[in-house]
Amino acid sequence: MTIRIYWANIEIYGLRAFLNKSDTMNFTEKIADFFKGVFTELKKVSWITRQDLLQYTIIVVASTVLTAVFLGGLDYLFSSIIKTFIFKY
Repeated sequence: MTIRIYWANIEIYGLRAFLNKSDTMNFTEKIADFFKGVFTELKKVSWITRQDLLQYTIIVVASTVLTAVFLGGLDYLFSSIIKTFIFKY
C-alpha cells in the first residue's frame, strides 16, 4: 500500500511541475512547445513505403469501382423488374 501512495505522490508532483511550467509560459511558447512535441512524436512513427502506399491505393480504388459496378447492376436489374411487372398494368 505504501508503494501505491509513493507512486501517487510522484504522479502528483509531476503534475504540479507540469502545471507550474505551463503557468510561466506565454501563448506563443505553449504553441512552440506543442509543435516540438508533435515533431518528436512524428519521428517515432513507422511510415509506410511508397510502393506499399501505391499497392493499397490501387486495391482501394479497384474495390470501390467493383462495388459501384455491382450496385449499379443490381439497381438496373431491380428497376427493370419493377418497370416490367409493376408499371406494366
